[in-house]
Amino acid sequence: MSKPISYWIAMASCMILGAALLYLAVLTETSGGGKGFWLFSAFGICFLLPPTAMLVRALRAQPADAAPEAIVFAPHWQFVSAIVIFLLVVLATVLAAVMS
Repeated sequence: MSKPISYWIAMASCMILGAALLYLAVLTETSGGGKGFWLFSAFGICFLLPPTAMLVRALRAQPADAAPEAIVFAPHWQFVSAIVIFLLVVLATVLAAVMS
């Protein structure tokens, strides 16, 4: 099953925005304006996460003749805790960059 065109537009937009933000982070660091480096880096990495996940999923795709795996229950509180911790780290990074 192929993906809709909106999926590919979103992935291309994320890749372009992420690359541009990381390039701005490099420019900020080389010009000596250190406050913006962490801000641009954090947002650049956040925008590059969905395309990276897409690539990992495509590389791990199972062949069509493979038997499906059994469904295993995964505790949701661990996943939600990981997301909350990640968002707190990103928020702390952004606040540290803005406040300093």
